[in-house]
Amino acid sequence: MAADGQKKPDLDSILNDWVGPWALAPTNEQDRRAAELARASIKLTKSASFISPVAVASIDILGIKNVLSKMSLEEVAERFVEPFYNLTSPAYGFGNVELPAEQLEREGYRAWAGIFSVSISDTILLARRPDWELGDRALAEANTVVELAKFVCKMIKINSNYGVPLRAAIAFGECLITIGEQHSLLGMATGEASAWERQQEWIGGMLTPSAVAALRDGADAAKRMSGPSFPKYPNALTNYTLPLKPDCPAPPEPQIALNWITSDTTGISFMFDGKLPDDPGPTAPADVRRKYENTIAFGKHCGQTPIPAVRF
Repeated sequence: MAADGQKKPDLDSILNDWVGPWALAPTNEQDRRAAELARASIKLTKSASFISPVAVASIDILGIKNVLSKMSLEEVAERFVEPFYNLTSPAYGFGNVELPAEQLEREGYRAWAGIFSVSISDTILLARRPDWELGDRALAEANTVVELAKFVCKMIKINSNYGVPLRAAIAFGECLITIGEQHSLLGMATGEASAWERQQEWIGGMLTPSAVAALRDGADAAKRMSGPSFPKYPNALTNYTLPLKPDCPAPPEPQIALNWITSDTTGISFMFDGKLPDDPGPTAPADVRRKYENTIAFGKHCGQTPIPAVRF
């Protein structure tokens, strides 16, 4: 027992909930390696909390006052705010299999790593654990950056059709995941994602330096395992010179943006295209016009066939 009488956190229960039942009883060598990776990556605290590496997205609503001026508060709540913050919009989960992990494993399937959210005012933070099932740390961490990027592209694309512009940044690193039984996201990655999100001047998103580093490490691992033609990135990611505020130093190369406009976002491509913003007009404030012009320029970049792939 802990000094305050609380039961100490149980690593097995955390593995069961955070990773999946397979991690407690691996049945083959790959699963054994994956379970070992997960155990080595998770740290317990003295209270009922734990720390894990995660991909973290910080997503902000641009012009929330403008959104509220165009919709009734009831419409904003029902159509946008509630689904946005708790990820319950049918479009967000379209195509996903919603079954308990134990049932999936009994039927011979493996549940994907989940995405959870923490909201702060008009900002939402998302987190996703590494895909330790891949059996390699670098691949696991790179893949979670890619998968979270695809999900964030989906969110920006959907909300562009609702007239709600979003801006996002994705980082990678260790975070405190829970405090007691409540979700939390405390760590350097959260601060990095939030800081870079605020520096961008457009509707869109980016990978921060820590996420790019995770992606690079994964690319190196893939090349060692499978040859120089790997990895093959989805079109949710593209090299692009990011439009940042004038006083913001450029991040290290390569700069990687989220293609929310033409990317293949599972389950919604036939329902939504990324909707570019309407021209705010010549009398709009200079910063609003810059965001508009930068977003339109990125739309032209994404409209190329094929879209330029990520390069290191």
